[in-house]
Amino acid sequence: MRSLPSRVQPWLSLVARAGLGAMWLYYAVPKLSYSSDTLGLAVRSYQILPDGLADTFGTVQPFLELALGLLVLVGLGTRLAAVLSAVLLLLYEHVAYYLNHSHG
Repeated sequence: MRSLPSRVQPWLSLVARAGLGAMWLYYAVPKLSYSSDTLGLAVRSYQILPDGLADTFGTVQPFLELALGLLVLVGLGTRLAAVLSAVLLLLYEHVAYYLNHSHG
């Protein structure tokens, strides 16, 4: 007989994957309707990246978030998608921390 944790673990993984995937899609889909100029301007306004890199990141960001959301939801490349998700979320967290502490 399987222990409770081994019976619950697949369901917990499914719920975590669904939540993470839904979060990425929630943030990615609205950004897809904006022009790359608008997205670049939004990233540039944080004044953390050089303008060229901010424009590139602004253009790529919604597609990266969309890809991560779909990969996690479908269950393809989940480990890679999880690692990239962690890196991107840590990046966002550090930007938020920096902005909060540098601008008062």
